Amino acid sequence: MENQRAVSLTFAIAAVMVGVFARLLLIDVAVTMNWDVTLPFIAASDAMARVVNVPGAVGLVCGGIAFFVLLRHERAGAFIDSVWSELALVTWPSREETTRNTTIVIGASILFSVVLFIFDSSWVQVLRLFERVAG
Repeated sequence: MENQRAVSLTFAIAAVMVGVFARLLLIDVAVTMNWDVTLPFIAASDAMARVVNVPGAVGLVCGGIAFFVLLRHERAGAFIDSVWSELALVTWPSREETTRNTTIVIGASILFSVVLFIFDSSWVQVLRLFERVAG
């Protein structure tokens, strides 16, 4: 693999995401089931009990396992390596092109919002006129 650092970084980011997902999932289950998920024998104070808890530990373990499983998976490593190689071949727009395109998008958004505001205000006035005539 020619992009080993990039592959490892990608796997580390994926592992963090797995860990966060596992933590949040366990918190949701604990809240639903009314479980106490603190570890009072580790926590010396209430503030520490909020930091050191079962979902946090489970998230760390799941993230670590995910990282080492991904590192050992040859097909995943080859795929991420080829993705990084392809990204190196991409021709990215220059700063001037990006600025010009962003300005066009923001200008078009403002123009369309003004036009929609005018149409909306016009229809509100027409409906109020009909309400006065009918009422």
